[in-house]
Amino acid sequence: MIRHILMNESYIGVWYYGKTKMVNALTSNRKPDASNYKRGLGKQVARLREEWIAVDVPAIINRNVFDAAQKRLAHNKEQSQRNAKREYLMGRRLRCLKCGYTYVGRTRREKHQYYICIEV
Repeated sequence: MIRHILMNESYIGVWYYGKTKMVNALTSNRKPDASNYKRGLGKQVARLREEWIAVDVPAIINRNVFDAAQKRLAHNKEQSQRNAKREYLMGRRLRCLKCGYTYVGRTRREKHQYYICIEV
């Protein structure tokens, strides 16, 4: 939920209308089921960003703070342990004495493995 809030452009004064559209169940590529016939519902699909309609709303934070949050989200995604190519025996088990965060494993030149604190 917090990630959704941090990525929401409404906080900088822009809200978008028409991000999705309904496609009739009969015209979609998938086979319609009986429940869609009864309710007259189709399938909701995303529109291209160029089709979105921008609506100005009151800004809560300035653009610089929003950009800094986006930069930090990208950094966190890059440093995430879910993207790890190797498994380190003591990774996420050792703690830094300065900040208390866990150490992460790094490999240099495919043969030297070591642990670092990403906050220091």
